[in-house]
Amino acid sequence: MMLRYSLLGLLALSALAACRKDKFEPDPANKLLPAYTEKGNNAGGALINGQVWRAYMNPGLLSRRKALVVEGQADTLFLEFDGDMQGNGAADPREGFVFALRRDGSNPFKLDSLLNLNNRRFVLDGRRHFARMNWLGNHHDHGAGRGELYVRRVQKLVSPNVTVGGQPYTEYILSGTYRFTAYYRTDSVQVTEGRFDHRISRLGYY
Repeated sequence: MMLRYSLLGLLALSALAACRKDKFEPDPANKLLPAYTEKGNNAGGALINGQVWRAYMNPGLLSRRKALVVEGQADTLFLEFDGDMQGNGAADPREGFVFALRRDGSNPFKLDSLLNLNNRRFVLDGRRHFARMNWLGNHHDHGAGRGELYVRRVQKLVSPNVTVGGQPYTEYILSGTYRFTAYYRTDSVQVTEGRFDHRISRLGYY
């Protein structure tokens, strides 16, 4: 879903973004990971085979690097998380995850459809619902991920004083946890202690 922004709309959005800065609150158990929050901190993280991965932060209003992208297709909802490995010295430390969730029904997926994910626990069985590990460096992708995705809370925020296309600017905060094991031939990758707390205002925006 693409939106057209006027100059005034962009200025208003910039001011709004300045008020809602990304915030990293460390987890007391592992200060390299963000604590689990439901504040719209735009912070996320996990352990990949025991190493710390963190979602992108401070992407900027017009940046193409988004921590979370949501794409609703005919029968599947895709949640894509992108970020960086921390302190491993890799030439290209970027990694990400894609969660594919089979949708029930055929109604078009809209932003308000995100509210249906509130307090939903998805069992990743590797077929109907599954996770895929995206290595953005020189690695093979690992797929058929099995585990759990728990969208603990979805919040809708409407800013009546900021309009886009004549409509109040609306954001959604998605917060939750995940864990899964993904596979490539005889190899596997374990993703544990995953947590996310991200704001989005569009579907399928890269």
